[in-house]
Amino acid sequence: MKQRPLLIIIALLIICTALYAQETSTTLSGITAPKEIFAEGMDYYTAGNYTAAAKTWDRLVELDPDNKNVMHYLELTYTLIHKKHILIGQGIEQYNDNDLIDAYSTFNHIVSEYGNDRRSEEWMERIQVSLNEQARQRKINQLIVEGDALIQKEKWAPAQAAFHQIITLEPQHSYARQRLSYIDRQIRQAQIAAHVQTLLAEAQTAFNNKNYRLALDKCNTVLTLAPDNEKAITLINRIVSLQEELNRQEQIKQLLKQGITYFDNAEYVVANSYFEQVLGLDENNATARKYIKQIKLLWDKQHELTMQLEQARKFLEQGVFFHNNEKFKDAISKFENAVTLVEENEDTASLQIKNEAQAWLEKTHAAIADYKKRRREEMEERIQEYLSKGISYFYNEEYEQCILWLSKVLDIDEDNEFAHDYIKRSKDILRNISEEKIGPDSPYYALVENLKDKGYELYNQGRYSESLEYFEKIILLFPANREARTIITKIGVRLDPEIKEAVLEQHYRAGIAAQERKDMRRAENEFKTITEIDKTYRDAQARLASILRKKEAKKPTVNFISRKQLETWHTLAIDLYNKKQFTQAESTAKKILTDNTPDNPYRVKAINLIQKSRMATGATSTAASTTKTTQQQDPEAQRLYLQSVTYYVNGNYEKAYDYCQRVLKRDPQHVKAQEMKAKLKRKLGY
Repeated sequence: MKQRPLLIIIALLIICTALYAQETSTTLSGITAPKEIFAEGMDYYTAGNYTAAAKTWDRLVELDPDNKNVMHYLELTYTLIHKKHILIGQGIEQYNDNDLIDAYSTFNHIVSEYGNDRRSEEWMERIQVSLNEQARQRKINQLIVEGDALIQKEKWAPAQAAFHQIITLEPQHSYARQRLSYIDRQIRQAQIAAHVQTLLAEAQTAFNNKNYRLALDKCNTVLTLAPDNEKAITLINRIVSLQEELNRQEQIKQLLKQGITYFDNAEYVVANSYFEQVLGLDENNATARKYIKQIKLLWDKQHELTMQLEQARKFLEQGVFFHNNEKFKDAISKFENAVTLVEENEDTASLQIKNEAQAWLEKTHAAIADYKKRRREEMEERIQEYLSKGISYFYNEEYEQCILWLSKVLDIDEDNEFAHDYIKRSKDILRNISEEKIGPDSPYYALVENLKDKGYELYNQGRYSESLEYFEKIILLFPANREARTIITKIGVRLDPEIKEAVLEQHYRAGIAAQERKDMRRAENEFKTITEIDKTYRDAQARLASILRKKEAKKPTVNFISRKQLETWHTLAIDLYNKKQFTQAESTAKKILTDNTPDNPYRVKAINLIQKSRMATGATSTAASTTKTTQQQDPEAQRLYLQSVTYYVNGNYEKAYDYCQRVLKRDPQHVKAQEMKAKLKRKLGY
């Protein structure tokens, strides 16, 4: 086919070689050097190194320009070189047309025909990679078809194995992962269904054996797995009905027993109350009706009164005993019984018992209220202590301790918003920290280190696009990994230098935003990224140095105060200010500032109130000889100065410095602004 012209050329070469051997003695007779040159060219030619052969025979032509045989070989050699390039072009075209097998065959022919050809061998390696990839995709598609067919037949285990093979071939294959997730759900549902049937059978057996508690437990377990299971609901309703009836019968039995006991002890009033309760549960109860009838026959007015008084006194005495032993619930029951017994009587003894019992009732309710108040205060003090410790650990970056202490808060007050918020923030930060740098303890450490080594090796060789692939794989596993994100940014700048300024500006703004919201870890990472890309970015270096100095400095103790207390102080401070009690207002506002957490919602309001109170009392005025009085100061300059102070207190020194500049632009003699500016320069390292 396509190789036929080449075979013809080779045949011609063999014939020409024989002819040349005959003519060598005449055409080159007496010339030793040309013979050696011709032999050298033939060696190259025979070895398939046509380029070297052509160069050798070019030298021979210079010595013997009229030698037709040499010219013939030289022409034939150039023809073969041209043919080789044509075949290479043909192979590349076949590759581009995705005719990989023919392309491989073409390059293989070049190598076998023309000897070792580096370019052809490289193309063969590339084609082999593509063929392998096609085979892998065919295998994946075959497994998908097999897996889906097995799913249709609900053969979950073989289907799961098929899709696991796909994951082995391509770990991030989204369809295989979806199908595995679906199979897992189906397997779990089948397991749950089987477990539910077992539990229902056990519940029915327990019910038949009158072990209602066990049957109820089994049914409740079923409902946790299948909330709408009708069999479990029906059986629970039957159990509840039976238990209610059994409880009613047991209650009637106990009431009758107590009633009879009181009747035998001639305590007819109490006995009658028990029998009445029995009739409330079973109006046709013969025993209760019989005793009530007997009691009515025995009673007369005086006897009833005497019995009531005696019983009331007993209740009163028992109530006092329970009160003194802080059994307040029992005490209230006894005092109320005493009041009930004599409530409708008008004799002096009954009124005395009634008044005394009511007085004790008031004492007992007051004691209960006091106990609850003490208990509530104890709990609030404990919550405040745990909150203060937990939030202090948070701002000292000890997040595990923060979670530990705030979990204790939730043990007492499960709805505490502060505890929930700081626990969530701590967990988020710990997760980000674990992703920022993968340590040796991580099961992914070896994998990540291998990816980094390959990525850096390619990066150092200037193969940035290939290097990018390895670091992007790290980001897929750990999106917050700072080292991978930084090198990806640097690669982006290397590949497209025009985006450098935009990238630096983006990270700079992100760092400023993180500083403003007190996320110093994020700010530090952003400014570090900038300095690693551009070591001459002075503002980023200054901000990074400022963050690191603060980080190394001794961390202040964090003092957290409940928001309810802060609100109370704020309301009181405003009330005192409105009453022109400025000193007291300032003192109260200062209490708010003892909460030095960044989340203090009243901090700015307290600072403003302190400034207003000082201005009202003349505390912020400076000497008349060096500056203007408070009344003469530019109101806008004073407002800007107060805003600068607010930013300074909140630790936003850059904003505070900016507002100081604006104050001095309006009022260059503003002494407080000058002092603040000098202080901020030291803080910022200007």
